[in-house]
Amino acid sequence: MSQGIEVRPIQMTEADRAGLVLRSAYRQFYPPGTDGDYIDHVSQVDRRIGEATVLVGLLDDQLVGCVSLVLDESSDLAESLRPGEAGIRMLGVTPEVHGHGVGGALVDECLAIAGAHRKTAVVLHTDTRMYAAQHLYERRGFTRMPERDFSSPQVDLLCYRLEFAS
Repeated sequence: MSQGIEVRPIQMTEADRAGLVLRSAYRQFYPPGTDGDYIDHVSQVDRRIGEATVLVGLLDDQLVGCVSLVLDESSDLAESLRPGEAGIRMLGVTPEVHGHGVGGALVDECLAIAGAHRKTAVVLHTDTRMYAAQHLYERRGFTRMPERDFSSPQVDLLCYRLEFAS
């Protein structure tokens, strides 16, 4: 495990690189020709800056991860957030650095920010095939919310929720 992990807000000049990271992270689950425009949507990081808190994860000073945290349930990015909830969206880490703790560090920072904004819970959706992500969320105390799962022609997503202690 590397000790060189840094998580911080994205700089606008990093949006293209972060988009490439997300494209790489999601490509293993959505091969060309199977995703419609889903990967294009996920990789458009510049469109989420200002609508969400976009964080990047660096490992030894290399940008290798990205996540969007939605704090406003009225945002277009909020999807099915309920009052008091924050949403983790479009988390991805370059496949070459899986297992180094970058994804966990991004999630931990999202939880810290949501807590600082006095959110009551954090909700996220993850693809049914993203087993490592599911384990990461479960290790942090997220529980499944099957009644909030989501399916479309492009994706089948499982809902997870972590309620903060009051």
